[in-house]
Amino acid sequence: PSPLASLRCSCVLVASACMRLPMLHPCVVSCVLVALLLSVCCAGGVRGADVPSTTAPLLRLLLLGDTGGRDSAPFTTPALRSLAYGMENVLRVAEGRDHSDTVSAAVLMGDNVYQDGVTSATDHRFNDTFEVVFGVRGRHHTRRLASLRKYMTLGNHDHFGNVSAQLAYTGTLVPRVASQGRQPSYDVTSWHLPAAYYVEDLPQRVRLIVTDSTTLIRELSDQQEESQQWQWLRHEVRRAAGEAAVDTLLVVTHHPMLSAAEYSGNRKLVQYLMPLLEEAVAAGRLRVVHCAGHSHTLQHLRHNGVDYIVTGAASQVNLRRPNWFNVPLGSLRFLWPPRPY
Repeated sequence: PSPLASLRCSCVLVASACMRLPMLHPCVVSCVLVALLLSVCCAGGVRGADVPSTTAPLLRLLLLGDTGGRDSAPFTTPALRSLAYGMENVLRVAEGRDHSDTVSAAVLMGDNVYQDGVTSATDHRFNDTFEVVFGVRGRHHTRRLASLRKYMTLGNHDHFGNVSAQLAYTGTLVPRVASQGRQPSYDVTSWHLPAAYYVEDLPQRVRLIVTDSTTLIRELSDQQEESQQWQWLRHEVRRAAGEAAVDTLLVVTHHPMLSAAEYSGNRKLVQYLMPLLEEAVAAGRLRVVHCAGHSHTLQHLRHNGVDYIVTGAASQVNLRRPNWFNVPLGSLRFLWPPRPY
């Protein structure tokens, strides 16, 4: 299928799964739909230019961003909690079809804790914003979601707090909600942020590159073109383009490079990272997908062979479209909420 058809099918799947939830208000369905994208990142999914389709199994990922909730009690939002129920239902539906059709992981695009990040690795916001929604402290009807690994990204709001604490939280033992009179059992958190920027090899020959775009943009703005992260990123993208073992490359930044809504593409990322991704596509073998949050919408754009996914509406939705005419002509394939007239 075409990239646009793949995304449409994904959104229909999410909406259908959410509609099965009892007593779910239509506006909540909209929040879930805009915040969640079930992206087919391998054969038959979003693809680079002139890459032949294959019959290889699919890799399914949940992509969402800006899951930071709120900075006052109850530290989550109705949209965020409804999103978790919708994700659980998607996992249940996929699991019931075929074992090869299950969702492998979730990728979160940053702004993990609003408004000012965390202060330490024991900050209550890990429990009150992340674990009670996506993790082991969630209710029993999100047990599939709790066991799904979450590849985390740092956003600009996370940098207002202690970034090292978010890194240290990876691998923490978290107590499950225990029945009265019983000792709680412990599970390892599904939060996975081993470093500020890192690489992971996923199934089906997919490589995930997660960056710290807040730091990267600052370094590039200061003319530090040979900064450690930029050198690392350039090396990893070119290495993936040259490896026969990698068919699909997912590059994650919190800040988008293309956006028809709020927060137009960051100029430094457009100047440096966009040509690098297009260079990887030009070889004709690699599928390249750029994923971002920051803009509280759901978008799919395609430009010069690279697919751009923006999914940053987990906690709230923004209806403004100040950059509607600033994206390359013909690049916008999907936008939700749609442009108001």
